[in-house]
Amino acid sequence: AASPSPDPSPSASPSPSPPVTCFEEDTDFQGHDRPGPASSAASAIECHTKCQQDPLCRHWTHAPAASQCWLKTSDRGRESQTGRVSGPRHCPLGDLVKTVDGQKCSSGLWLNQYPSTAQGCLNAVIADSRCDNLHFSWADRNDNNCLCATPGTDCPTTPAAASSTWKFTPAALLRLNKVGFFAGEDIVVTFSHPSQPTAKDWIGIYPTSVAQPASGPESTLWFYVCQSQTTCSSPVATGTVTFGLSTPGGSWPLPLGTYAAWYMADDGYTPISTTPSSPFQFAVTADSTCDDGVQNGDEDGVDCGGSCAACGACGAVLRATIQSTDAV
Repeated sequence: AASPSPDPSPSASPSPSPPVTCFEEDTDFQGHDRPGPASSAASAIECHTKCQQDPLCRHWTHAPAASQCWLKTSDRGRESQTGRVSGPRHCPLGDLVKTVDGQKCSSGLWLNQYPSTAQGCLNAVIADSRCDNLHFSWADRNDNNCLCATPGTDCPTTPAAASSTWKFTPAALLRLNKVGFFAGEDIVVTFSHPSQPTAKDWIGIYPTSVAQPASGPESTLWFYVCQSQTTCSSPVATGTVTFGLSTPGGSWPLPLGTYAAWYMADDGYTPISTTPSSPFQFAVTADSTCDDGVQNGDEDGVDCGGSCAACGACGAVLRATIQSTDAV
C-alpha cells in the first residue's frame, strides 16, 4: 500500500457502523465471469439469488438500468463504476464495528483490494482463505486497500494514520438447505452460535401450529447440535444437523405439512436469537413444487404459501437464500 498521509491524532473510541449489508453500490467486479452471456435480473436481490443458485458462482455484478446480471468466480476485478451493484454469494451476518482509528493490524496481508466501504473490505477478507475473517484494517484515508489480519492473532495494532481497524462479530444463524422437501427426503439444518454456545443447545422440528415450544407438546424430531440425543461432550458453535431415516423417535418420515425448525439454548425452551429470526419454516410435500422456482399448485408466491412454507415479508425463497452466511 502507499505510504500513509498525515491524519488527525488517533482515537481509541470504538464507533459502530451501520448494520451489515453485503451489496456494494457503484462497484463493478470486472472479469472472472461464469461462461455465457449476462442474464436478465430486475433487481440486485434477484441477481444475488441467481448467484446462490449457481454452485460455481462466488460473486456477482448487477446493472440496474439494463436489468443485467453477471455471475462471477472472483471479486478480484473490483473497480468503482457508477450504476453498478456488486456483492458476494452470501451476505455475512453480524456486527461490523470500527475498533480504533489511526492504527492498523501489525501482522497481516495487504489484499490489493480497494473497496469504497468497510463492508466491501469485509467481503474481500471473508472471501480470502488466507485471512482472519474477524479482524481487518482499511486504508480509508489513503487508497482504500484492505489489510487482513494474520489468522489467530486478534489483530494487535500499530500506528498508521491513514487506516482504521475493524472487527466483525458473526451473528447466530439458523437455515435449512431447502424450503420444500419430498416426504422422506433428508432435512439438513445449518446453525451457528459463535458467542455463547453450550453442549446442550438443540434443534427441534415442530408443526407450525406450535407458536412457541414448551414442555408440551413434544417436538416431532430433535437433536442436540452434535447430531445426538445424548448431551454433546463440549460446546458446539457451528455445524449441521441432518434429520433423516436414522433419526431416533419413530416420527420419520414427516407427514405432509408445514413445519418449523427451532434453535434452542442449553436444554431449555429459550430460542437462540438469530439473524434472520428463527424459527425457519419449511414444507413437506408429495412433489417438488415447493422448490422449483415457479409459482404453481396452491402457492401464494414463488415456492411459498399454500402447502409450502409461509411467504413472509419477502417470500420464503428469498428468506432461504439471502440470509445465509457460509463464509462466516
